[in-house]
Amino acid sequence: MGARTQELIFTLYGDYLRPRGGAAWIGSLIKLLGVLDVSEPAVRATASRMARKGWLQRERHGRNSTYCLTTKARNLLDEGAQQIFHRPLPAWDGHWYLVTYTFSDDLSSTRHQLRKQLSWLGFGQLGNGTLVSPRDRGAEVQAILNELNAHDYVHYFCAEPIHLNGDASLASRCWDLAALSQQYNAFIQTYQPHYDQECRQINAGHPLAPDYAFRRRFWLVHEYRYFPFHDPYLPPELLPADWPGDTAVVLFQNYHKLLQKQANAYVDMILASAPSI
Repeated sequence: MGARTQELIFTLYGDYLRPRGGAAWIGSLIKLLGVLDVSEPAVRATASRMARKGWLQRERHGRNSTYCLTTKARNLLDEGAQQIFHRPLPAWDGHWYLVTYTFSDDLSSTRHQLRKQLSWLGFGQLGNGTLVSPRDRGAEVQAILNELNAHDYVHYFCAEPIHLNGDASLASRCWDLAALSQQYNAFIQTYQPHYDQECRQINAGHPLAPDYAFRRRFWLVHEYRYFPFHDPYLPPELLPADWPGDTAVVLFQNYHKLLQKQANAYVDMILASAPSI
């Protein structure tokens, strides 16, 4: 339960509390997460654990405790927000960008971190020791190499494809697009009916209850956040014809906007009930 509660707290701070200064009274956290069926002991224990890990900073004010985002946590959430609410990517220039690496066995941890961070950037596995992306991520790759001190083991190339089997075939080899498509379809099947129903309800003059809008938007963001860290956002030329990713993105953005006013009102009400410091 602790790991799951930590993920929920990150979502709560990322979507609601970070834009409001990044601090909240422990009682407010308990009330907001209680709506999501998280117990008070779980909230207290997890917030304390996150403070020990350096994600939150605990500030005491008499008998009251406030938990603030640390710089490390704020940077993580800023990066996550940029990924989730991503801007349209530029058109594909027709090139592939390759990272090749060779590490000895005693640097297996560095190799693992390199692959992990390149995967977050949208690189796919082309072969043993080779990752590929249709986007030029040279600046980001350089930053990763600086962080890992791995310049001596890694090379970065720009490649001009020779069309033997086609670029789309290469993409399907490097990324599991079939599995990602299934997950997008499951997201659409879950949330599209609720979105359609609530649009009709609001258009009929019946606003959503604030606590309901908060719960619905919270789970919408919490479940959607998987995609920006697993979808490489390939150019249309490289995707299957029936790709559902764009439909899911539009659904998420529209539904998030639909719930925004009432969900924010609920959070503001809870935060306003905190004791004055």
